[in-house]
Amino acid sequence: MVQRLMVWPKRLPASLEGLSEQVAAQLAVDDVVTLDDLSSLASQRSSGHDALVVVIDAAVAAGHAAADVVASVTALRDHEHLDVVAVVGDGYLGTDHADVGASVAGAAAVATMRSMATRRDASGRANVVAIPDGLFDRDGVHRGPLKQAVEAIDVVNAVAFFLSEEGGYLNGQVLFVDSGRQVFSSMSA
Repeated sequence: MVQRLMVWPKRLPASLEGLSEQVAAQLAVDDVVTLDDLSSLASQRSSGHDALVVVIDAAVAAGHAAADVVASVTALRDHEHLDVVAVVGDGYLGTDHADVGASVAGAAAVATMRSMATRRDASGRANVVAIPDGLFDRDGVHRGPLKQAVEAIDVVNAVAFFLSEEGGYLNGQVLFVDSGRQVFSSMSA
């Protein structure tokens, strides 16, 4: 059970405002922290089980270099009792004309999270939620073949599932919350 929920970066796109509060409500977590940076977390140790949601594309949009974002996440690989969910735009699959920095960071984040998931004897999990680039206030659509557009609550539900006890067996997974847009990319196979 998650005792503390952390989110980075502080500034999220308008379409994802309230993400941390809604995830915390679903998980019944009272301790929610929005981080200024991830470097301080690498040295912190918690007495309980923590969860971290890293919104990769928002960090790049805030001016962090893609390489720095991925390096910051990678530095957490040995942090015990930490579940990490990276939220990335699905533009890295080639489904839109995505922001290059965000696409590079998204692809690297997927590889990093899968690498973190392979740690032996780890007590924390590492997963990815890929969402339409349109939710990051960039050009792009909010839906795939399904008629309904992807909404913020869909992202909240996916993140909360990965961090919940029901999703406790999932590690190293990429969940596409994009109405099936990933089927248009040869990179998703």
